[in-house]
Amino acid sequence: MDNLIENKIDINYLDRIIFKLCLNENLYCLSVEENDYINSLITDGYPLFFQGLELYFKKEYSTAIEYFKKSIEMKNSYAMNTLAICYNNELGVARNSIFAIELYQQSIQLNNSFAVNNLAHCYQNSLGVIKDIKKAFELFSKSASMGNPLAINNLAVCYHRGYGIERNIMLAIELYEQSIKLGYQHAKNNLQILIEAHPQEYIEYLQLQLSSLNFLYKTLLNDHDELKNNLIQYAPNSDKVKSLEHNFYNNANKL
Repeated sequence: MDNLIENKIDINYLDRIIFKLCLNENLYCLSVEENDYINSLITDGYPLFFQGLELYFKKEYSTAIEYFKKSIEMKNSYAMNTLAICYNNELGVARNSIFAIELYQQSIQLNNSFAVNNLAHCYQNSLGVIKDIKKAFELFSKSASMGNPLAINNLAVCYHRGYGIERNIMLAIELYEQSIKLGYQHAKNNLQILIEAHPQEYIEYLQLQLSSLNFLYKTLLNDHDELKNNLIQYAPNSDKVKSLEHNFYNNANKL
């Protein structure tokens, strides 16, 4: 997805928009800035894709699919991924998991993180491929490394339950927290389940986080003292130094 419009497409920003749209299942949840951005995407089949997505959210799947197909002719990876979902779930079309896999793979070649995550689900649940939990874990890892909130949650589940990898509760907690910060509330439910089953590990995780913050705070204090001394040396204005110091400690107390 390295194509140009007026500027290079910001895939990470677009992924966040697509994620937001899918969580809310409508095109009216976007900010003015986000809406202006998707309206600026006038090449690569994006207008057709978003028209199809609006119909998809309205459950008008058959018509949406026609838009997705036209968008795919222009190599749109998001249309490929969404059409694959339709074929995997019999949404406006007969189930065809083999074709869905082909679409996911085409989308992945265009660096679509959602398609990587969805292909992982196929390997996890034997949809068009032989079940392979380790392969699913590898794909969840790849999608998570691309910043996909769904995949980060799914990777956390792998570490939480020991799917395709040795169980690692501390890492699972960290990944759930990352997914939550990116706006995926289902990760919050998963984290709560983990906490109820592993309260001691969660306490240890919080203690480690606190230790990290304390270390950061001490580092900031040292940096602050060095900067203050330099300021006194090169700009000896005591009122300004006192003001800077007052602001620093006020902000530090908010940590």
